[in-house]
Amino acid sequence: MAGIILTALIAILALVISRFFARKKLNLYEYENIRRLGLIIFLSVNTVWQLYIFIEDLRYHYHAVSPYMLFENIQSNVVVFTMIMFPVVFLTWVLVTISNINLIRNEGRTWRNMLGLFLGGYILVSTVLLIIGLSSHSNARSIPAALSEYLMNVFMALLAYLECILYGTIIMGIEAAKHVPSFDKDYVIILGCSLRKDGTLTPLLKSRVDRALEFAGMQEEKTGKAPLFVVSGGQGSDEVISEAEAMKNYLLSCGIAEERILVENKSRSTKENMKFSVELIKEQNSAAKIAYSTTNYHVFRAGVIASEQGYAVEGIGAKTRSYFWINAFIREFIATLVSERKKHLIALAIFAVFFLIIEIYVYYMWLR
Repeated sequence: MAGIILTALIAILALVISRFFARKKLNLYEYENIRRLGLIIFLSVNTVWQLYIFIEDLRYHYHAVSPYMLFENIQSNVVVFTMIMFPVVFLTWVLVTISNINLIRNEGRTWRNMLGLFLGGYILVSTVLLIIGLSSHSNARSIPAALSEYLMNVFMALLAYLECILYGTIIMGIEAAKHVPSFDKDYVIILGCSLRKDGTLTPLLKSRVDRALEFAGMQEEKTGKAPLFVVSGGQGSDEVISEAEAMKNYLLSCGIAEERILVENKSRSTKENMKFSVELIKEQNSAAKIAYSTTNYHVFRAGVIASEQGYAVEGIGAKTRSYFWINAFIREFIATLVSERKKHLIALAIFAVFFLIIEIYVYYMWLR
């Protein structure tokens, strides 16, 4: 039995990994990459577990095969994943807690700054409660017991799914942030964010501009090609000038010639940043190669937003304080869930129906 499941898992895992790398090579900025990576995490953990079961079966010469045992084994995969991932979940919770405490000390106590604590605490407490529930689970068969087991399996599937998507988001976010675009760019878009009260750049926005300058310098040194800068960001109700004008002033103070700076000062969101900036670029050069600079945790989602609009752009990640980006990645994870909520709900509905079919079959076989 374990051999059959192990073979199937290895085949599926190889297929998903192949598909993941093929699609990522074509387009790094896809939410689908997160789902595939989450599936790879889940399959990898269960493949290792099934390998262990397979070795144990060989040791004790146990080769019985039946649909009942197959379904029971499939059910156990979610349980095993939750158990095996507990140390990783606990370590994540510790790191997020330390990061959030530092964030609150430095940036103030707001609900946004406590998202990591809430999410990490929820996953940790849920995992502990599930482990306690499993340890006290009875093998007695009745309709209430079957219903209880079904609800527990669905909840474990939800928890495992969230964990896979969370770690997939973090890994893809880090990869996107560390990605260095090819040195052939004609333009570098700098995505805006809030200014200081006097109209100067905040450290967060300054880091984005500095990263764009660093990339442009590297490209010019390697290829002799100096890209133009597109500063992108409108004026908020509490800002004395537009974010684009503030960034332009900073670039001028850094010695960048004014003719190398294009100003896009109408946008109010990342989607508009990309849309208005690319439209501005296309007016000058319809075949332009474009990069964009933003904070490291925001590179992936900004790239997805651009990709969904049909823009082929590459991101550059500006560094920020460690206590800030850990919580920011949690926010990006939540944004990912919200953006793809229909697909996530469909996936969870499929899990619920799948486990219902299994539970009905197992209960029927028990009655026989």
